[in-house]
Amino acid sequence: IGCTGCRYCMPCPAGIDIPYAFQCYNHYHMFRKLTAQMMYAQVVAINTDRPRWTSTCRDCGKCEEACPQHIPIRSEFKKVHKDLERPGMRLLSGILRPLMNRHRSRT
Repeated sequence: IGCTGCRYCMPCPAGIDIPYAFQCYNHYHMFRKLTAQMMYAQVVAINTDRPRWTSTCRDCGKCEEACPQHIPIRSEFKKVHKDLERPGMRLLSGILRPLMNRHRSRT
């Protein structure tokens, strides 16, 4: 996905970190698949108060209006969802999020 990471698409009303999702998607296809999936899950679902997967997109289109690269962000989210938001990753993040939050509250 030809995202330059300029962040003009931000903030997303649904709280999705659009450039980071695309960065992880590109890493998934260029480097190590499992590493990219874990990086993505950690940032969008484990180390957060609530998951912000691309599948939580509200389909408002504000990001596409602001994107200087004219990326069809909402349709690209379908690719991110397919490759990075697999059921196993979602399940794992659901297990790890409470554990990580408990650990953070102790420190």
